[in-house]
Amino acid sequence: MLTVIILTLIQSSFSLQDDPLPKTQLQMTEYGEYVTFIDEELHIPIISTENINCVHIINNDEEDIIKMNSKDGAVSDCSQNATISTQEATEILSVTGLTTGNVRLEFLDKDDTLTGSVIIRVFKSRKIDILAQVVGWTYNFFWTVSFYPQVIMNFRRRSVIGFNFDYLGYDLTGFISFSLYNCLLFWSPAVFALYQQRYPGSPNPITINDIVFCIHAVFIQLINTYQCMVFESNGQSMSKLCWSILIGTGTVSAIYALVIATGLVNGLNWLDLLIFGSYIKIGSSCIKYMPQVYLNWKRKCTLGFAIDKAILDFSGGTACYLQTIIQYCNAQDITIITSNAGKIGIGFVSCFFDIVLLIQHYCLYGQNNSVVIARDSTETDQNQSDSAFEPIISSKRLNSITGDAFSPMESAVLYHAPKGDLMISTASFKDVFSRDVNASQTWQDITQSMTGSRPMGSIVNSKSVLNSKGKLEVPVKNAKYANGKL
Repeated sequence: MLTVIILTLIQSSFSLQDDPLPKTQLQMTEYGEYVTFIDEELHIPIISTENINCVHIINNDEEDIIKMNSKDGAVSDCSQNATISTQEATEILSVTGLTTGNVRLEFLDKDDTLTGSVIIRVFKSRKIDILAQVVGWTYNFFWTVSFYPQVIMNFRRRSVIGFNFDYLGYDLTGFISFSLYNCLLFWSPAVFALYQQRYPGSPNPITINDIVFCIHAVFIQLINTYQCMVFESNGQSMSKLCWSILIGTGTVSAIYALVIATGLVNGLNWLDLLIFGSYIKIGSSCIKYMPQVYLNWKRKCTLGFAIDKAILDFSGGTACYLQTIIQYCNAQDITIITSNAGKIGIGFVSCFFDIVLLIQHYCLYGQNNSVVIARDSTETDQNQSDSAFEPIISSKRLNSITGDAFSPMESAVLYHAPKGDLMISTASFKDVFSRDVNASQTWQDITQSMTGSRPMGSIVNSKSVLNSKGKLEVPVKNAKYANGKL
Protein backbone atom coordinates (compact mmCIF):
# COMPACT_ATOMS: atom_id res chain seq x y z
CA MET A 1 0.00 0.00 0.00
CA LEU A 2 2.76 2.45 0.97
CA THR A 3 4.62 1.63 -2.26
CA VAL A 4 1.57 2.53 -4.32
CA ILE A 5 1.24 5.85 -2.51
CA ILE A 6 4.89 6.73 -3.09
CA LEU A 7 4.77 5.84 -6.80
CA THR A 8 1.59 7.88 -7.26
CA LEU A 9 3.13 10.94 -5.64
CA ILE A 10 6.35 10.61 -7.64
CA GLN A 11 4.36 10.37 -10.86
CA SER A 12 2.44 13.49 -9.85
CA SER A 13 5.72 15.29 -9.25
CA PHE A 14 6.79 14.87 -12.89
CA SER A 15 3.53 16.38 -14.09
CA LEU A 16 4.33 19.76 -12.55
CA GLN A 17 5.55 22.56 -14.80
CA ASP A 18 9.14 23.69 -14.54
CA ASP A 19 9.87 26.85 -12.59
CA PRO A 20 9.90 29.99 -14.78
CA LEU A 21 13.18 31.21 -13.32
CA PRO A 22 16.57 29.48 -13.44
CA LYS A 23 17.70 27.97 -10.12
CA THR A 24 21.19 29.37 -10.25
CA GLN A 25 21.24 31.40 -7.05
CA LEU A 26 22.31 29.88 -3.75
CA GLN A 27 19.47 31.67 -1.93
CA MET A 28 16.83 29.92 -4.02
CA THR A 29 15.01 26.88 -2.63
CA GLU A 30 13.74 23.89 -4.57
CA TYR A 31 10.25 25.31 -5.00
CA GLY A 32 10.88 28.59 -6.83
CA GLU A 33 11.50 30.54 -3.63
CA TYR A 34 14.18 32.94 -2.48
CA VAL A 35 15.12 33.39 1.17
CA THR A 36 16.63 36.55 2.59
CA PHE A 37 16.83 38.37 5.90
CA ILE A 38 16.03 41.84 7.17
CA ASP A 39 18.58 44.42 5.97
CA GLU A 40 20.30 41.86 3.74
CA GLU A 41 20.49 42.34 -0.03
CA LEU A 42 19.35 39.64 -2.43
CA HIS A 43 20.01 39.52 -6.20
CA ILE A 44 17.36 37.93 -8.41
CA PRO A 45 17.67 37.36 -12.18
CA ILE A 46 14.47 38.34 -14.05
CA ILE A 47 13.01 37.03 -17.28
CA SER A 48 11.86 39.08 -20.25
CA THR A 49 8.92 41.07 -18.92
CA GLU A 50 7.33 44.51 -19.02
CA ASN A 51 6.11 44.87 -15.43
CA ILE A 52 6.44 43.20 -12.06
CA ASN A 53 3.45 43.01 -9.72
CA CYS A 54 4.22 42.76 -6.00
CA VAL A 55 1.77 40.66 -3.96
CA HIS A 56 2.03 40.21 -0.19
CA ILE A 57 1.05 36.60 0.52
CA ILE A 58 0.96 36.65 4.34
CA ASN A 59 2.14 38.97 7.12
CA ASN A 60 2.26 42.77 7.16
CA ASP A 61 -0.26 43.57 4.42
CA GLU A 62 -0.01 47.29 5.16
CA GLU A 63 3.78 47.41 5.50
CA ASP A 64 6.44 47.05 2.84
CA ILE A 65 8.22 43.72 3.21
CA ILE A 66 10.97 44.34 0.64
CA LYS A 67 12.40 47.20 -1.36
CA MET A 68 13.93 47.12 -4.85
CA ASN A 69 16.68 49.36 -6.19
CA SER A 70 16.26 50.75 -9.70
CA LYS A 71 19.02 51.58 -12.19
CA ASP A 72 19.27 55.18 -11.04
CA GLY A 73 19.49 54.17 -7.38
CA ALA A 74 15.90 55.06 -6.52
CA VAL A 75 13.81 52.70 -4.38
CA SER A 76 10.78 51.14 -6.08
CA ASP A 77 7.44 50.90 -4.31
CA CYS A 78 6.87 47.28 -3.17
CA SER A 79 3.68 47.76 -1.23
CA GLN A 80 0.72 45.43 -1.62
CA ASN A 81 -0.29 45.05 -5.31
CA ALA A 82 2.21 47.71 -6.45
CA THR A 83 3.32 47.42 -10.09
CA ILE A 84 6.94 48.07 -10.98
CA SER A 85 8.07 48.84 -14.49
CA THR A 86 11.12 46.89 -15.63
CA GLN A 87 12.45 50.13 -17.08
CA GLU A 88 13.23 51.06 -13.49
CA ALA A 89 15.07 47.81 -12.79
CA THR A 90 18.19 46.14 -14.06
CA GLU A 91 18.23 42.58 -15.41
CA ILE A 92 19.26 41.55 -11.89
CA LEU A 93 16.80 42.80 -9.28
CA SER A 94 18.41 44.00 -6.09
CA VAL A 95 16.02 43.25 -3.23
CA THR A 96 16.46 44.18 0.43
CA GLY A 97 14.32 42.75 3.25
CA LEU A 98 12.53 45.30 5.40
CA THR A 99 10.41 43.16 7.70
CA THR A 100 9.39 39.53 8.07
CA GLY A 101 6.87 38.26 5.55
CA ASN A 102 6.39 36.62 2.16
CA VAL A 103 6.12 38.39 -1.18
CA ARG A 104 5.22 36.97 -4.59
CA LEU A 105 6.68 38.83 -7.55
CA GLU A 106 4.50 38.28 -10.63
CA PHE A 107 6.13 38.87 -14.03
CA LEU A 108 3.74 40.39 -16.58
CA ASP A 109 4.12 40.93 -20.32
CA LYS A 110 2.97 44.01 -22.22
CA ASP A 111 -0.59 42.64 -22.24
CA ASP A 112 -0.47 42.16 -18.46
CA THR A 113 -0.46 38.40 -18.92
CA LEU A 114 1.28 36.47 -16.17
CA THR A 115 4.45 34.87 -17.51
CA GLY A 116 5.95 33.62 -14.26
CA SER A 117 6.37 34.32 -10.57
CA VAL A 118 8.74 33.81 -7.69
CA ILE A 119 8.31 33.96 -3.92
CA ILE A 120 10.64 35.88 -1.61
CA ARG A 121 10.62 34.96 2.06
CA VAL A 122 12.07 37.47 4.49
CA PHE A 123 13.19 36.13 7.87
CA LYS A 124 14.28 38.17 10.86
CA SER A 125 17.93 37.18 11.21
CA ARG A 126 20.48 34.84 9.65
CA LYS A 127 21.94 34.21 13.12
CA ILE A 128 18.55 33.03 14.38
CA ASP A 129 18.28 30.76 11.33
CA ILE A 130 21.67 29.22 12.14
CA LEU A 131 20.60 28.79 15.78
CA ALA A 132 17.48 26.91 14.64
CA GLN A 133 19.62 24.57 12.56
CA VAL A 134 22.02 23.94 15.46
CA VAL A 135 19.14 23.16 17.83
CA GLY A 136 17.61 20.90 15.17
CA TRP A 137 20.78 18.84 14.85
CA THR A 138 20.99 18.77 18.66
CA TYR A 139 17.61 17.05 18.99
CA ASN A 140 18.68 14.76 16.15
CA PHE A 141 21.80 13.80 18.12
CA PHE A 142 20.01 13.12 21.42
CA TRP A 143 17.24 11.03 19.87
CA THR A 144 19.67 9.18 17.59
CA VAL A 145 22.16 8.28 20.32
CA SER A 146 19.37 6.88 22.51
CA PHE A 147 18.86 3.99 20.05
CA TYR A 148 22.37 2.59 20.16
CA PRO A 149 22.88 0.99 23.60
CA GLN A 150 20.11 -1.55 22.94
CA VAL A 151 21.46 -2.53 19.52
CA ILE A 152 25.05 -2.80 20.76
CA MET A 153 24.19 -4.89 23.81
CA ASN A 154 21.85 -7.15 21.86
CA PHE A 155 24.79 -7.94 19.59
CA ARG A 156 27.27 -8.34 22.45
CA ARG A 157 25.21 -10.86 24.38
CA ARG A 158 23.59 -12.46 21.31
CA SER A 159 20.27 -12.24 23.11
CA VAL A 160 17.17 -10.03 23.29
CA ILE A 161 15.72 -11.57 26.46
CA GLY A 162 13.72 -8.99 28.39
CA PHE A 163 13.25 -6.64 25.43
CA ASN A 164 9.63 -5.79 24.61
CA PHE A 165 8.86 -6.76 21.01
CA ASP A 166 5.60 -4.75 21.14
CA TYR A 167 7.67 -1.61 21.67
CA LEU A 168 9.67 -2.42 18.56
CA GLY A 169 6.54 -3.07 16.49
CA TYR A 170 4.92 0.22 17.48
CA ASP A 171 8.12 2.21 17.04
CA LEU A 172 9.01 0.80 13.61
CA THR A 173 5.48 1.33 12.27
CA GLY A 174 5.40 4.88 13.60
CA PHE A 175 8.76 5.82 12.14
CA ILE A 176 7.94 4.38 8.71
CA SER A 177 4.74 6.45 8.61
CA PHE A 178 6.51 9.57 9.85
CA SER A 179 9.36 9.11 7.36
CA LEU A 180 6.88 9.05 4.47
CA TYR A 181 5.32 12.28 5.73
CA ASN A 182 8.66 14.05 6.16
CA CYS A 183 10.40 12.82 3.01
CA LEU A 184 7.54 13.39 0.58
CA LEU A 185 6.68 16.82 1.97
CA PHE A 186 10.35 17.81 1.83
CA TRP A 187 11.29 16.38 -1.58
CA SER A 188 8.09 16.06 -3.63
CA PRO A 189 6.98 19.25 -5.46
CA ALA A 190 3.54 17.64 -5.90
CA VAL A 191 3.05 17.19 -2.15
CA PHE A 192 4.44 20.63 -1.34
CA ALA A 193 2.04 22.13 -3.89
CA LEU A 194 -0.83 20.53 -1.96
CA TYR A 195 0.64 21.93 1.24
CA GLN A 196 0.82 25.42 -0.31
CA GLN A 197 -2.82 25.21 -1.32
CA ARG A 198 -3.76 24.56 2.30
CA TYR A 199 -1.28 27.00 3.85
CA PRO A 200 -0.72 29.72 1.21
CA GLY A 201 2.69 31.32 1.38
CA SER A 202 3.97 29.19 4.26
CA PRO A 203 7.52 27.79 4.08
CA ASN A 204 8.16 24.08 4.17
CA PRO A 205 8.05 23.03 7.87
CA ILE A 206 10.35 20.04 7.30
CA THR A 207 14.12 20.53 7.61
CA ILE A 208 16.96 18.25 6.56
CA ASN A 209 17.66 17.20 10.16
CA ASP A 210 14.07 15.91 10.39
CA ILE A 211 14.74 13.76 7.32
CA VAL A 212 18.03 12.38 8.63
CA PHE A 213 16.54 11.51 12.02
CA CYS A 214 13.47 9.61 10.81
CA ILE A 215 15.35 7.67 8.10
CA HIS A 216 18.04 6.70 10.60
CA ALA A 217 15.35 5.65 13.11
CA VAL A 218 13.79 3.29 10.56
CA PHE A 219 17.22 1.85 9.74
CA ILE A 220 18.21 1.25 13.37
CA GLN A 221 14.85 -0.33 14.23
CA LEU A 222 15.18 -2.66 11.25
CA ILE A 223 18.50 -3.78 12.75
CA ASN A 224 16.71 -4.31 16.04
CA THR A 225 14.08 -6.38 14.22
CA TYR A 226 16.76 -8.55 12.64
CA GLN A 227 18.36 -9.09 16.04
CA CYS A 228 15.03 -10.15 17.51
CA MET A 229 14.67 -12.70 14.70
CA VAL A 230 18.10 -14.34 15.01
CA PHE A 231 19.22 -13.91 18.65
CA GLU A 232 18.07 -15.82 21.71
CA SER A 233 14.66 -14.48 22.78
CA ASN A 234 13.41 -17.15 25.19
CA GLY A 235 10.26 -17.58 23.09
CA GLN A 236 9.25 -13.91 23.23
CA SER A 237 7.02 -12.50 20.49
CA MET A 238 4.70 -9.59 19.81
CA SER A 239 1.42 -9.79 21.69
CA LYS A 240 -1.93 -10.39 20.01
CA LEU A 241 -2.99 -6.89 21.05
CA CYS A 242 0.02 -5.37 19.28
CA TRP A 243 -0.64 -7.39 16.13
CA SER A 244 -4.30 -6.32 16.20
CA ILE A 245 -3.41 -2.63 16.53
CA LEU A 246 -0.82 -2.76 13.74
CA ILE A 247 -3.11 -4.69 11.37
CA GLY A 248 -5.97 -2.32 12.17
CA THR A 249 -3.76 0.70 11.48
CA GLY A 250 -2.62 -0.74 8.15
CA THR A 251 -6.21 -1.54 7.15
CA VAL A 252 -7.43 1.98 7.94
CA SER A 253 -4.50 3.48 6.01
CA ALA A 254 -5.25 1.29 2.98
CA ILE A 255 -8.93 2.28 3.03
CA TYR A 256 -7.96 5.95 3.39
CA ALA A 257 -5.62 5.65 0.38
CA LEU A 258 -8.34 3.92 -1.67
CA VAL A 259 -10.86 6.67 -0.89
CA ILE A 260 -8.37 9.34 -1.97
CA ALA A 261 -7.31 7.48 -5.13
CA THR A 262 -10.92 7.00 -6.25
CA GLY A 263 -12.05 10.51 -5.30
CA LEU A 264 -14.98 9.25 -3.21
CA VAL A 265 -14.71 12.17 -0.80
CA ASN A 266 -14.25 15.69 -2.14
CA GLY A 267 -11.45 17.69 -0.59
CA LEU A 268 -9.30 14.75 0.49
CA ASN A 269 -5.88 14.43 -1.12
CA TRP A 270 -2.57 12.66 -0.59
CA LEU A 271 -1.42 15.30 1.87
CA ASP A 272 -4.24 14.22 4.20
CA LEU A 273 -2.97 10.63 4.09
CA LEU A 274 0.59 11.74 4.91
CA ILE A 275 -0.68 13.88 7.80
CA PHE A 276 -2.57 10.82 9.01
CA GLY A 277 0.77 8.98 8.88
CA SER A 278 2.28 11.58 11.22
CA TYR A 279 -0.64 10.99 13.60
CA ILE A 280 0.15 7.27 13.52
CA LYS A 281 3.60 8.12 14.87
CA ILE A 282 2.06 10.19 17.68
CA GLY A 283 -0.24 7.29 18.56
CA SER A 284 2.57 4.75 18.50
CA SER A 285 4.63 6.97 20.79
CA CYS A 286 1.77 7.10 23.28
CA ILE A 287 1.25 3.34 23.28
CA LYS A 288 4.90 2.27 23.41
CA TYR A 289 5.67 4.07 26.70
CA MET A 290 2.61 2.86 28.64
CA PRO A 291 3.82 -0.70 29.42
CA GLN A 292 7.01 0.62 31.02
CA VAL A 293 5.17 3.16 33.16
CA TYR A 294 2.74 0.44 34.26
CA LEU A 295 5.52 -2.06 34.99
CA ASN A 296 7.41 0.43 37.18
CA TRP A 297 4.20 1.06 39.12
CA LYS A 298 3.38 -2.63 39.38
CA ARG A 299 6.82 -3.70 40.69
CA LYS A 300 7.33 -0.46 42.65
CA CYS A 301 10.89 -0.27 41.32
CA THR A 302 12.73 0.83 38.18
CA LEU A 303 15.09 -2.12 37.95
CA GLY A 304 15.94 -3.00 34.36
CA PHE A 305 14.92 0.31 32.79
CA ALA A 306 17.78 2.33 31.29
CA ILE A 307 17.04 5.77 32.73
CA ASP A 308 19.68 7.37 30.50
CA LYS A 309 17.37 6.62 27.56
CA ALA A 310 14.64 8.70 29.21
CA ILE A 311 17.12 11.54 29.82
CA LEU A 312 18.26 11.53 26.20
CA ASP A 313 14.67 11.26 24.99
CA PHE A 314 13.58 14.22 27.13
CA SER A 315 16.56 16.29 25.95
CA GLY A 316 15.71 15.50 22.31
CA GLY A 317 12.03 16.33 22.78
CA THR A 318 12.89 19.65 24.42
CA ALA A 319 15.28 20.57 21.61
CA CYS A 320 12.64 19.55 19.05
CA TYR A 321 10.16 21.98 20.60
CA LEU A 322 12.80 24.69 20.88
CA GLN A 323 13.71 24.45 17.20
CA THR A 324 10.07 24.93 16.17
CA ILE A 325 9.71 27.96 18.45
CA ILE A 326 12.92 29.51 17.09
CA GLN A 327 11.70 28.96 13.51
CA TYR A 328 8.44 30.70 14.35
CA CYS A 329 10.24 33.66 15.94
CA ASN A 330 12.44 34.02 12.86
CA ALA A 331 9.62 33.84 10.30
CA GLN A 332 6.74 35.25 12.38
CA ASP A 333 4.55 32.63 10.71
CA ILE A 334 2.29 30.63 13.04
CA THR A 335 1.72 27.93 10.41
CA ILE A 336 5.25 26.65 11.15
CA ILE A 337 3.68 25.37 14.38
CA THR A 338 0.06 24.69 13.38
CA SER A 339 0.87 22.87 10.14
CA ASN A 340 3.41 20.48 11.68
CA ALA A 341 1.27 18.66 14.23
CA GLY A 342 3.29 15.45 13.81
CA LYS A 343 6.58 16.92 15.02
CA ILE A 344 4.91 18.93 17.79
CA GLY A 345 2.90 15.93 18.94
CA ILE A 346 5.88 13.57 19.02
CA GLY A 347 7.90 16.08 21.04
CA PHE A 348 5.04 16.54 23.52
CA VAL A 349 4.41 12.81 23.99
CA SER A 350 8.12 12.09 24.44
CA CYS A 351 8.58 14.83 27.03
CA PHE A 352 5.40 13.89 28.93
CA PHE A 353 6.23 10.20 29.34
CA ASP A 354 9.91 10.89 29.99
CA ILE A 355 8.94 13.21 32.85
CA VAL A 356 6.72 10.44 34.26
CA LEU A 357 9.56 7.90 33.99
CA LEU A 358 12.07 10.30 35.56
CA ILE A 359 9.69 10.98 38.47
CA GLN A 360 9.19 7.24 38.95
CA HIS A 361 12.94 6.63 39.01
CA TYR A 362 14.22 9.60 41.03
CA CYS A 363 11.24 10.37 43.29
CA LEU A 364 9.00 7.32 43.70
CA TYR A 365 10.52 3.90 43.09
CA GLY A 366 14.24 4.22 42.30
CA GLN A 367 15.22 3.96 45.97
CA ASN A 368 13.50 0.55 46.13
CA ASN A 369 15.89 -1.06 43.63
CA SER A 370 18.46 -2.20 46.19
CA VAL A 371 15.73 -3.59 48.42
CA VAL A 372 14.24 -5.60 45.56
CA ILE A 373 17.62 -7.03 44.57
CA ALA A 374 18.40 -7.94 48.19
CA ARG A 375 15.02 -9.69 48.52
CA ASP A 376 15.64 -11.72 45.36
CA SER A 377 19.12 -12.70 46.51
CA THR A 378 17.72 -13.89 49.84
CA GLU A 379 15.16 -16.05 48.06
CA THR A 380 17.97 -17.44 45.87
CA ASP A 381 20.04 -18.33 48.96
CA GLN A 382 17.11 -20.19 50.49
CA ASN A 383 16.64 -22.23 47.32
CA GLN A 384 20.35 -22.94 46.77
CA SER A 385 21.07 -26.65 46.89
CA ASP A 386 24.76 -26.88 45.92
CA SER A 387 27.15 -24.94 48.14
CA ALA A 388 30.06 -25.42 45.72
CA PHE A 389 28.44 -23.13 43.20
CA GLU A 390 26.94 -19.71 43.49
CA PRO A 391 23.94 -18.36 41.51
CA ILE A 392 24.20 -15.12 39.52
CA ILE A 393 22.25 -13.21 42.19
CA SER A 394 23.11 -14.09 45.79
CA SER A 395 23.65 -12.26 49.06
CA LYS A 396 27.34 -13.28 49.07
CA ARG A 397 27.92 -11.59 45.74
CA LEU A 398 26.00 -8.49 46.65
CA ASN A 399 27.67 -8.08 50.07
CA SER A 400 27.12 -4.43 50.88
CA ILE A 401 26.74 -3.32 47.26
CA THR A 402 23.62 -1.27 46.50
CA GLY A 403 21.10 -2.00 43.75
CA ASP A 404 23.16 0.08 41.36
CA ALA A 405 25.70 -2.77 41.27
CA PHE A 406 23.52 -4.31 38.57
CA SER A 407 23.19 -2.41 35.33
CA PRO A 408 19.74 -2.06 33.71
CA MET A 409 20.41 -4.94 31.33
CA GLU A 410 21.55 -7.25 34.14
CA SER A 411 18.51 -6.31 36.19
CA ALA A 412 16.11 -6.74 33.28
CA VAL A 413 17.37 -10.24 32.52
CA LEU A 414 17.96 -11.50 36.06
CA TYR A 415 15.02 -9.91 37.90
CA HIS A 416 12.30 -9.16 35.35
CA ALA A 417 12.65 -11.96 32.77
CA PRO A 418 11.83 -14.78 35.22
CA LYS A 419 8.63 -12.91 36.09
CA GLY A 420 7.66 -12.49 32.44
CA ASP A 421 8.25 -8.73 32.50
CA LEU A 422 9.38 -7.01 29.29
CA MET A 423 11.16 -3.66 29.02
CA ILE A 424 11.09 -0.95 26.34
CA SER A 425 14.84 -0.48 26.87
CA THR A 426 17.15 -2.80 28.79
CA ALA A 427 20.55 -1.40 27.77
CA SER A 428 22.32 1.65 29.14
CA PHE A 429 25.65 3.30 28.47
CA LYS A 430 26.90 1.60 31.64
CA ASP A 431 26.50 -1.67 29.73
CA VAL A 432 27.99 -0.32 26.51
CA PHE A 433 31.13 1.10 28.13
CA SER A 434 31.71 -1.86 30.44
CA ARG A 435 35.44 -2.68 30.50
CA ASP A 436 34.90 -6.33 31.37
CA VAL A 437 36.67 -8.29 28.64
CA ASN A 438 34.62 -11.34 29.56
CA ALA A 439 31.26 -9.57 29.22
CA SER A 440 30.24 -11.62 26.19
CA GLN A 441 30.99 -14.94 27.91
CA THR A 442 29.25 -13.76 31.05
CA TRP A 443 26.11 -12.92 29.14
CA GLN A 444 26.18 -16.33 27.50
CA ASP A 445 26.28 -17.85 30.98
CA ILE A 446 23.36 -15.69 32.08
CA THR A 447 21.37 -16.58 28.97
CA GLN A 448 21.81 -20.28 29.60
CA SER A 449 20.87 -19.82 33.25
CA MET A 450 17.57 -18.27 32.08
CA THR A 451 16.74 -20.51 29.13
CA GLY A 452 18.63 -23.75 29.62
CA SER A 453 20.38 -23.29 26.26
CA ARG A 454 23.25 -21.18 25.04
CA PRO A 455 22.79 -18.41 22.45
CA MET A 456 23.78 -18.91 18.82
CA GLY A 457 27.53 -18.83 18.18
CA SER A 458 28.52 -19.07 21.85
CA ILE A 459 31.41 -21.07 23.28
CA VAL A 460 30.70 -23.23 26.32
CA ASN A 461 32.60 -22.20 29.41
CA SER A 462 33.89 -25.38 31.05
CA LYS A 463 33.90 -23.64 34.41
CA SER A 464 30.16 -23.01 34.22
CA VAL A 465 27.90 -25.95 35.04
CA LEU A 466 24.23 -26.67 35.56
CA ASN A 467 23.01 -27.44 39.05
CA SER A 468 20.48 -30.13 39.93
CA LYS A 469 17.62 -27.75 38.99
CA GLY A 470 19.00 -27.14 35.51
CA LYS A 471 20.13 -23.59 36.28
CA LEU A 472 23.63 -22.48 35.29
CA GLU A 473 25.93 -21.55 38.16
CA VAL A 474 29.55 -20.40 38.26
CA PRO A 475 32.14 -21.64 40.81
CA VAL A 476 32.74 -18.94 43.41
CA LYS A 477 36.44 -18.64 42.61
CA ASN A 478 35.62 -17.90 38.96
CA ALA A 479 32.60 -15.71 39.58
CA LYS A 480 32.58 -12.62 37.43
CA TYR A 481 30.19 -10.92 39.86
CA ALA A 482 32.59 -10.99 42.80
CA ASN A 483 32.47 -7.22 42.98
CA GLY A 484 28.82 -6.94 42.04
CA LYS A 485 29.68 -6.03 38.46
CA LEU A 486 30.06 -7.70 35.10
